Amino acid sequence: MRCKPYRCKNDYWKPDGFGVKEINWFIFDRWGLQIYKTNGVDDAWDGCMEHEGKRNPVQDDVYVWLANWKDSEGKFNSRTGRVTLIR
Repeated sequence: MRCKPYRCKNDYWKPDGFGVKEINWFIFDRWGLQIYKTNGVDDAWDGCMEHEGKRNPVQDDVYVWLANWKDSEGKFNSRTGRVTLIR
């Protein structure tokens, strides 16, 4: 099964906030395996994991996210949370 973009509004997930100038964020599975990482302010996770050069959809589950960012005042922040993937 290939990971294709779907045509619904909730096809992608990303942390969102005001005044974010720089960001590094990650998504981990329940065992702590990093399945996604980016430093793009506008990047979003599509529910896929890259492995050996191929993008594969991950299973429906609860995933942990970690975001580290610099705000418009130059202050560094960090936050974690959970996102539930249901296809």
